[in-house]
Amino acid sequence: MSSALDDEIARRIERLRLDPSFLARFDHNQDGTLDDQEWLAIRAVVAHQILSGESHETLEAVLRDRYALISQLGHGAQGFTYLARDLRDQALVAVKMLNLKSAKAWKAIELFEREAQTLRRLNHPGIPAFVEAFDVDQTRFYLVQRFVSGDNLLLRLERGDLFDAASIESIARQLCDILDYLHTSNPPVLHRDIKASNVILDDDGRVSLVDFGAVQNQGSRGTTIVGTSGYMPPEQLIGRAVPSSDVYAMGALLIHLATRIHPSDLPVERLKIQWKDRTKLRPDLVAWIDRLISPEPEDRPRNGNEAKRWLDAQKTAVEHVPAVKPKASTEMVWQGASPSGRVTVRPSDDGVVFEFKAPIWPDDVRNPFFWIILTMGAAVFIAVNKLMGVLILIGVAVQVVTSLNTKHVVLELGKNHTMVRENGETTTVLNTASIKGPLDYQGKRHGLILEIDSGATVPVALDVPQEDINWVRHRIRLFVAENNK
Repeated sequence: MSSALDDEIARRIERLRLDPSFLARFDHNQDGTLDDQEWLAIRAVVAHQILSGESHETLEAVLRDRYALISQLGHGAQGFTYLARDLRDQALVAVKMLNLKSAKAWKAIELFEREAQTLRRLNHPGIPAFVEAFDVDQTRFYLVQRFVSGDNLLLRLERGDLFDAASIESIARQLCDILDYLHTSNPPVLHRDIKASNVILDDDGRVSLVDFGAVQNQGSRGTTIVGTSGYMPPEQLIGRAVPSSDVYAMGALLIHLATRIHPSDLPVERLKIQWKDRTKLRPDLVAWIDRLISPEPEDRPRNGNEAKRWLDAQKTAVEHVPAVKPKASTEMVWQGASPSGRVTVRPSDDGVVFEFKAPIWPDDVRNPFFWIILTMGAAVFIAVNKLMGVLILIGVAVQVVTSLNTKHVVLELGKNHTMVRENGETTTVLNTASIKGPLDYQGKRHGLILEIDSGATVPVALDVPQEDINWVRHRIRLFVAENNK
């Protein structure tokens, strides 16, 4: 189904077919025939003209005797982007130009040069290839990249494209791969301005990330705040972007696609965008995207690769969880599995249950007496009596296997009670209002404990990966805050 924008683009292209001088600018071999990529380039130019209200003025300039400018593709506060043809190989390129006379500050030049330096060393199919960067008279600066066909996601939203769960997941996975490449580069690269207009989607569903004008190497110092309102996480607003800041922006972008509402126009509570009631995406995708926009960086995936792993874990968890909404509906109830899958969550009658899988090494193996008995068994086997030594070792093995098979912790949170069961032997029933919150476990083991008003503590989330501990800590805090109002 075509939109009004599509119809207007088609009408203009039909009129332009009668303008040989305009079409000739796109015909690299001047044979009077345009190939598919050249028609896509014409479509991109026409779409820009319609949205910006600009005409298709003829551009006669040839930069460095190499780049023949065809038409304007876009513009910003500091400069313009042009479609051009590289006369060396006849390939279409995008030329970004910054004019020092129109730039508001020297900082714009610094960011422009940083963008060129970064793109020079990047090589990924989801990032338009760098060609070269140069200046003219130290007043006009140019950055040249290969032209990528397709429309940016903002244009697709403008023309009324609908993004279902499958298309959003495909875009998300490709962005995760691009972010993983950037974040694992040496040094790591932070894009800092992921948004709908900076992501191009072609007709085959391939994604490209463009406009690295806000790029920053991780660890570099600076006080300039760059980014786009609604897409920036709290830490970026104070100039402290980290890789998970790009993950947050990706989450905001996916929300923009799912709701068709700019993130800055959505309500915010406790620094978090409220959007889940504006979409009908499947629950696992909603839960995953919602985790990407967690206000605290440690509650988000640390990079693109981890974000994709969390998505896979989320899908697996939802497939095994009954679609029953608990009576005590809170923000933390419906979150699926932990990042590594070692912790699962399911509804209870009046709240939510966290189940922590058995650790690889049980407590018995950590106990020094275990090693003393194991050593004694080996010594008896070697020096005293082989049969007695074998019996001791068998006893030790049985104890280990038994512990591995039964060791688990179930934490049940509800409006009226909290219950912790370990090995099915110990049960602690507490009123939710008495919980002060989760604290880091103090000792050789790592995990969390629940602190009670009386000063007592109950261990939970022990011996699971740190990413799970962060995940559980955040959701317990949310639940306690919600139910103790």
